[in-house]
Amino acid sequence: RTDQYGGSIENRARLLLEVTQAAIEVWGAKRVAVRLSPHGIANDSGEPDPMPLYTHVVKALDKLGLAYLHFIEPRSSGAGRADVHWENVPSAMVLFRPLYGGVLMTAGGFTGETANAAIAEGHADIIAFGRIFISNPDLPRRLQHDYPITPYNRATFYGGEEKGYTDYPVYDALTPA
Repeated sequence: RTDQYGGSIENRARLLLEVTQAAIEVWGAKRVAVRLSPHGIANDSGEPDPMPLYTHVVKALDKLGLAYLHFIEPRSSGAGRADVHWENVPSAMVLFRPLYGGVLMTAGGFTGETANAAIAEGHADIIAFGRIFISNPDLPRRLQHDYPITPYNRATFYGGEEKGYTDYPVYDALTPA
């Protein structure tokens, strides 16, 4: 693009920042949050080096006093693409925490142990769980008691039927394995 929304980092960040500011004007900053996927890939999109663009965006969002800023970690391929490899790619929360003084949430491949470590180390304030919550309706209890995690079935994510959404049982610690 060569218009006001393309080309330079400032221009490519413009739409996000304008929409965020408009939402703040309607609902107030403490009721607006933004989710970023610096290493996200959808179709052929994505940044070969996300640091310059996302550094600019995070610094700009930090000034707005948002409810929270939510990152998707690079180890999480939302599309389940086998060709996406994130070895040796630093964590989004580790990269951007120093730039953002507000509440920081992150998601993507966490276990109970790694979630607690991320919070204890000050990298994030909140850890979100998505896919494994689908297959573990009692996920907080499982994490708290170190109960086994039921693997999710990606093939059922977008099927529109109850299979994969309402048929996962809660963990019964009294039932022998």
